Amino acid sequence: SIPTGLHKLYNYDVATEELLMQGLEWKDGYFVLPSGARYKILVLPKTEGRMEPDFISKLIGLAKKGGIIVCQDRPSKSASLTNYPKCDELVQKLAFELWGNTNGIDVLENKVGKGKIVWMENLYSERNDPESEWAYRKFPVGAFYDAPAHTLTWSMPFINFLKQNNVDPDVEISNVSGRAMMWGGIDYSISGKRSGEDAIAWIHRKTGNDDVYFISNQTADAIKPLLSFNVNGKTPE
Repeated sequence: SIPTGLHKLYNYDVATEELLMQGLEWKDGYFVLPSGARYKILVLPKTEGRMEPDFISKLIGLAKKGGIIVCQDRPSKSASLTNYPKCDELVQKLAFELWGNTNGIDVLENKVGKGKIVWMENLYSERNDPESEWAYRKFPVGAFYDAPAHTLTWSMPFINFLKQNNVDPDVEISNVSGRAMMWGGIDYSISGKRSGEDAIAWIHRKTGNDDVYFISNQTADAIKPLLSFNVNGKTPE
């Protein structure tokens, strides 16, 4: 599965296999895309036992240079029938080179060159926002055309793993709470309370040497949150 909810503590991007194959490299301690976007960790979606040999070879190259890859299972067959059945044999050979003896039970990590692959499950959970739950209660049928607004919460084991690998939260929020409201200014639509991380939405981009954060109040009230940014040696403007 692929996460889709609003992030907390750590932001994430979702990339296509084509983009990773053609543009992702490891440089100066980061996975780097041609756009300049940089990432400390690469998380693979569940493979359901299938992956292209060329993609595994790409992952091996990234790991050997120092990349840290998080997986949720391992492949045993090719995702296509090209060069079948030899393609499945090649997948198994390459998978052993990358995954080694990891099995998700008692062997959870395999070092590959300067990097490693780590098997972790239950990386995150997603839940509907209070406003979405309010809408479902008021309009059980047809409340949303598609998926309602929802939030992603990283699991504590994954957060601890990130911190152990020197990946600190980008934004931490505390000392804040406010009313959740489906429609701004309409008390009828008050749908509960938002507090802590749920009270704020944010994104972070770098422009040259500057770190730019967009901060959005997700409550219906004026708030004064305590924000901690993972930036050193700079003064907020």
